[in-house]
Amino acid sequence: MFDFNCCFDVENDIKNFVKARRKTEVTPKNGAANSEDKDVKVTIIGQERNGEILYTWDDSPVIGKCDGVLVTYIGLFDQATQTNSVLFIHEHKVHIVGCTINQDRTLIAFTTLENVDFVHESASAPVTNIFRAFLAEVRPQDRVFSLNVERRNLLRCQFLYSRFKGFSETPSKETHMLFFLHKESIGKYRISLARMGDKGMVMSGQPRTQQIVKKFLWSQWDAATQRLYYLQKKKRKNSHHGSQGEDVCLTCLEFKEHNFDVVLNLPLTLPMPSELSWYSCQSTFLGYNVTDESLNMQIITQGSGSLCICYQHPVQYVRTKTKKPMMRMKGDEDDDWLDLSEKSVVDVHYSVLMVHHGYTLQCCVPKVPSFLAKHIKLQFIALNNYVLVYVPGYVAHLLNVSSELDPCHHIALATPDIPQPWQTNLELLQSVQSSRRLVGFLYEKVPVKQGDCVLDSTAGKAYKVSLNKDSVFNMFKNCHLLTTKIALLHLIVVHIKDTDLIRQVIVEICSDIMSFETPELLAEILVASTFNGMRKQLDKDVTTFLPFTRADIFRGQLEKSITGQHLARFTYVPKKKLIDGITNKSAVRSLLPSWPEGTSEKRDRRHHEGEFWENIRNHLILLSKEQQNKRFNTSSVKSDMEAYERRIQEVASLSMKGMSESRAVSKAPRRSYSLPAINKKARMKDGTITIPYLDKQCEMDSKQAFRGELMVEKLASHLSRHVRRETKVKAYNIATEFVGCQLRQTKQLLQMIWTVLGYENEDADVIGLTTLRTRQVTEQDFSLYNIFERYLYAAEELCYPIPSGFLTLLTILGYNCHDNQTFLNHVDAGIFDLSDEFLSLFMEELKEDDGDNESVKMKFQIVKKLPKESMMAALQNWRHPVAARYLSQQYVSDLLVRDKEDGQIQDEWEKVQTGALSEYTTSMSQTDSFQAPLDDDSLGSFEVLPATFPPLTTLVRLLETKEADQSRGRPKSFRNIDCRYVEDNALHYTMEQCGENLSHVTF
Repeated sequence: MFDFNCCFDVENDIKNFVKARRKTEVTPKNGAANSEDKDVKVTIIGQERNGEILYTWDDSPVIGKCDGVLVTYIGLFDQATQTNSVLFIHEHKVHIVGCTINQDRTLIAFTTLENVDFVHESASAPVTNIFRAFLAEVRPQDRVFSLNVERRNLLRCQFLYSRFKGFSETPSKETHMLFFLHKESIGKYRISLARMGDKGMVMSGQPRTQQIVKKFLWSQWDAATQRLYYLQKKKRKNSHHGSQGEDVCLTCLEFKEHNFDVVLNLPLTLPMPSELSWYSCQSTFLGYNVTDESLNMQIITQGSGSLCICYQHPVQYVRTKTKKPMMRMKGDEDDDWLDLSEKSVVDVHYSVLMVHHGYTLQCCVPKVPSFLAKHIKLQFIALNNYVLVYVPGYVAHLLNVSSELDPCHHIALATPDIPQPWQTNLELLQSVQSSRRLVGFLYEKVPVKQGDCVLDSTAGKAYKVSLNKDSVFNMFKNCHLLTTKIALLHLIVVHIKDTDLIRQVIVEICSDIMSFETPELLAEILVASTFNGMRKQLDKDVTTFLPFTRADIFRGQLEKSITGQHLARFTYVPKKKLIDGITNKSAVRSLLPSWPEGTSEKRDRRHHEGEFWENIRNHLILLSKEQQNKRFNTSSVKSDMEAYERRIQEVASLSMKGMSESRAVSKAPRRSYSLPAINKKARMKDGTITIPYLDKQCEMDSKQAFRGELMVEKLASHLSRHVRRETKVKAYNIATEFVGCQLRQTKQLLQMIWTVLGYENEDADVIGLTTLRTRQVTEQDFSLYNIFERYLYAAEELCYPIPSGFLTLLTILGYNCHDNQTFLNHVDAGIFDLSDEFLSLFMEELKEDDGDNESVKMKFQIVKKLPKESMMAALQNWRHPVAARYLSQQYVSDLLVRDKEDGQIQDEWEKVQTGALSEYTTSMSQTDSFQAPLDDDSLGSFEVLPATFPPLTTLVRLLETKEADQSRGRPKSFRNIDCRYVEDNALHYTMEQCGENLSHVTF
């Protein structure tokens, strides 16, 4: 799942320079003539803010110097220019374990360790293992000054860097350096410099010192941001027992130019080791931490405003009455001890305090063999918006700690999937032990993000950690837990954002459409892609209130392997009053360094280092005010939609009198501009992919329009409550953009599914989808129908707007793929929408052959399930005697019942009756052809007959009068019906019932 790409290699980047230098500058008479064939041991001893690497090696002196001895060289490798240079040559061979250089490259400070060959792990190590610190001038290289400090505990020197190297090419006359004495203090040295020659600078006096930190347990220097973190024990009063206890406090100092500010002072409750051991030094780069070997702690910051305090809980050793010491583990909340034998297992715990979220993420690696537990040193590596917790070949946890997203979707890898690129064919124990050689490393190309590179201090190789897209997809493909699949899907859509990778995921989903996981995965894609679309246009302050996942946030996880083995357990514990530990200074932004323009993306510039503490503080203030989840839930409109649908069903069952009520319901009080704006925002830029019926309708149906407008109102109200600075109009604009983005992402998902299943715009299979049972249904059609049906379920659960025309296409697919009874069952369940487009196609294409009663029966079944207006429209497209009779009766009823007063009908009926005789006489002399409203196949041909039925003539006259008066208010359902239609059908029906001789019909 991870790639470890080598970004720095001592063998290629440095050793070639050292070997080439031997040929020209090392004297051959001192025994170095054959030294070209000997291997050079180069050791990394430091790295500065700009990525420059300091290293050392032992070799013969240059020509003209002392013969027959070895001296120690200090070199510098500039990653930006890929060049090497020699900074300093010590006149003796010394073991240098740390080095730093000032910003003008005129002064270096280094730490040496003597008698390193006699170091033991026991507490009775010899006193002769001593750390010493020195200052040395580089230009010119004349003098070395001892700081007169000798300690068994670790010493470290670190020069401070300014925001800019200088306002001119002239070196600064003053430089500042931090000096660490582990367990004692941290001081700041102010060193004065004087010019010598053109470019030389020498020390002009004794350094002035200032103690800035007293006794401390642990410290970490962040070179990229010039921040110093340190841990101290402070006494507090125990209110229950009255005894003196110890509290751990984490403090952060931020340096700007030559001053510093206390920006963080945070009390912590961490299970500390009972006895802190002296540092067991190795011949390797010590990294940026000054700490005991038994204390594993790491601070990880990211420019977006996230601060994580990562801490590995200790495994304790205590002596018992037996001769062999026993390993025991101390719990987090009690003082109970667990005895561990050689064959026993133990849970390895670590915690990540997400300061920006106000929660501690407690993690557990269960059932670790005891012989491995004592060697495990967890590596905490920043990886985009995640923290990678890593032990080669054994542990790999990917923790989602983004400041923009609430914590969720953590990923734990099984042991076989965990990479170990710098080791091959090693036993598990050796692989676990190799984690102790890894330290943080700054890579020049990513100066803002510390920790996404690690250095194998023994091999001299640095690796840039990144996600392997193919491995991520394979893990998604082979994953068996739905929670892990959704976590991987979130990683792919929200963080990786690779279209090809998302397409592979869609292919995988479509390969197992019948899985119960399919709707959940489609829903996660919809929510995540909508959030991605909105975060490109809005500030972080607004996206904080938009949904980014369907999963529950701040909910624990239990990760298992396919065999049921527990891989990891994640739980959350709230941490209160964190905001009190962050210094509230209005001048914080001006005191912090900022990166030059063009060194980071637009989004990173919005959250550059100057806004780091301000972002964290504002986020914590927001969290303290919100007692409930602040993110908008699209499902919140579900209850309103259900009430709306119930009301529509009630109104649809009423008579024609209730049609006005139906119109009133569909025209609920909404902002009139939202619906056109939503359609405008949802337009697709890519018109090369065309799905039948999709977006062919002019506008949404009433249900989808109501849902979209309701979503706009709900979200606008939510934003107005939480984002006080946003005006009501702007909140509505954001909400409209959000719903438009929902619709746009929905169309993109449907287009991707369409292409994944192999459909093309002009394909014959596509043409077959627009017809009803005109060809044999293929497996491809079944797959398309099933995935569309599951998409519909996911969209309905999310209350996402459905693109216009989609329901028509789904209904056509369902009719083609199901038998009649199953199709009718889906209609009753509300899955299929009997839209006007489908009904028109259904009535026209479903042929009624001679003796085929199934088609007629099916049409009757469909018509009976329709609301009245839709039924009237469908009947007008169905040329059947029953349809014609029903339409005529409804038209007459509509004309006669629409007047409010019955007296008005009676008066007009009398007028018509008075002139009926003369009109009947006139009609006898005229020969009007009777045009049957039905086709020849249904009713056969009819002879031309005169309309000689006086009662019908009288009724038609009355209807024509009413029709003239109500022409403007005629319902749309009677758009193709008039009095002549009624007259023809009435005469035809009467003739069928009574025969052609109407003289014997009783009126």
